[in-house]
Amino acid sequence: MNNLVSDFIKNLGNSVSKNSGSYYKRYDDSELINHIESLSRLDFRRLVSNSYWNKYPTYSYTGDGPRSHGRGIQVIVDILCTNAPEAKGILMSYSQGLFLVNTLDCLRGKERVKTAKRAMKAKDSRVRLRAAKILPVSQLRKLSSDPAYSVRNMVIKRIGIDNCAEQFAGDKNKWIREQSIRHRSMEECEAKEILDSMVLLLRNAEKRGDYDAWHHRRVVTCLLKKLPVDDILYYMDLVGENDGLETVVRRKMISSNIDWSRE
Repeated sequence: MNNLVSDFIKNLGNSVSKNSGSYYKRYDDSELINHIESLSRLDFRRLVSNSYWNKYPTYSYTGDGPRSHGRGIQVIVDILCTNAPEAKGILMSYSQGLFLVNTLDCLRGKERVKTAKRAMKAKDSRVRLRAAKILPVSQLRKLSSDPAYSVRNMVIKRIGIDNCAEQFAGDKNKWIREQSIRHRSMEECEAKEILDSMVLLLRNAEKRGDYDAWHHRRVVTCLLKKLPVDDILYYMDLVGENDGLETVVRRKMISSNIDWSRE
């Protein structure tokens, strides 16, 4: 933490109102802005672009520690974006971490979209998540391989899983992989290959008493629905272990004689 950041945090602490709570702090607006006004344009830019603000907490339960002033930063950004065009421009172009999170929350229209394009490359996943919420759908595929699950999941919500299921087939997150399996078209051989591996995972998880057994069972149920009735016979040993699995097999069997192609 450099002197610029430490002096700013010290001022945040001195600006806390006496009637504040430990969770929701109240700040003296004048004290906050007086400190910003005391900075040169270059120092303000250096302050808001410092990597210290990456993952800086939005809220904190730690009392008066140096990382407990997320609310104060929110107040400052809101005041500057509303009333100080030059400061807003610096925030749009250079802010990082929590400063950029709050800047995106305050902006509207074209300014917000412009800033979100820069936010795509931010180190703070909260910033990239907001970019995923804001940017046009046509630009979201760049975030589909983001390391943060929350960002990838937002991309899926915005694009629609039916439009990108193939792209997420090998995702490292089990819930996203399940969505991909559930919504993408599969050849019979692919469905059987995945099903066989999932049945093995299910058996092992059940032996260990793992919570993952519940998830594996959901995937197995989904894959069984994709198989023709002739292949279901190979998985009859699953019947009776779970109501969901039994229902899938039973419905496959009772509907197997529906065939109007001979009429």
